[in-house]
Amino acid sequence: MSAEKAALLDFDVGARVYCADEEACGRLHKVVVNPHTREVTDLIVERGFLRKQERVLPVAMVERAAEDGIYTSMDMDGLSNLPEYREIEFEEPEGDWGKPHQGNMVCWSSPHGPMCHEAVVPRVRREVQEGIQSNRDVLERGTPVINSDGEMGQVDHVLVDSTTGELQIDFGGVGTAQGVNVDSVYELGDPADPTTRAFNITNQDGVAHTINLNYTVTGSTTNVVGNNHNATEFQVYDSSGSHVVTVSEEDSGASFSMASGESVAVVVVVDSTHAQIDQNDDLSGIFQVTAT
Repeated sequence: MSAEKAALLDFDVGARVYCADEEACGRLHKVVVNPHTREVTDLIVERGFLRKQERVLPVAMVERAAEDGIYTSMDMDGLSNLPEYREIEFEEPEGDWGKPHQGNMVCWSSPHGPMCHEAVVPRVRREVQEGIQSNRDVLERGTPVINSDGEMGQVDHVLVDSTTGELQIDFGGVGTAQGVNVDSVYELGDPADPTTRAFNITNQDGVAHTINLNYTVTGSTTNVVGNNHNATEFQVYDSSGSHVVTVSEEDSGASFSMASGESVAVVVVVDSTHAQIDQNDDLSGIFQVTAT
């Protein structure tokens, strides 16, 4: 990726994809994510009209994402030589049913003596994805986003930090509601079990660092900031599940020490139960992590 690239890439599923000569070479169909690192690794580009093919384009080949499409450094021939993405469905016997074992017969009596045939074998449907690594997840427009309370939205398009590859998700609405869903609490991760975190922060440097956290609301702040109510909390827990710090829009940030190789889990809690918060408010903001 070029140094001039914007810090945030907006991968709008369905957007036109352009090759190096700025010739249209397909459309973005799906986005491939490493679920362990939360990084977008590849884009699946759909080509053709009657006989469609999908090619796996490494995200490193993306130069920029603009309103009119996604521009890449890959030429048309290079795109044609990339791995083809296919979803293959098949059925197989469930559990041990696929193994031959004696007595797997159904028998009954008849005027002509006992009659037997092989028992009906329960089968399960499987799906494999060719062209990408087996430990990857694939997102497309309409993919449900689910938390402990059920479906909270659907993927509309994917935002990626071009410097780290970390993904953000822009939720498409379920229904026609607009603005803040008032008098509600959403948890990304579980404060009672912080191993089910929203994301991790890891010190990959060879020395200890002080980690500084800050959250700033960028949306409407009239009813959100200054009411002594944490509308958005980032709760940090260490590997034992002990609480380290909490940062919200109501404070000036927090700091803590991290040893080399140490990781902490972050749980995000959005609480719109305060009486002053209404559906016209905007809880959007920037969560900043720095190391000193």
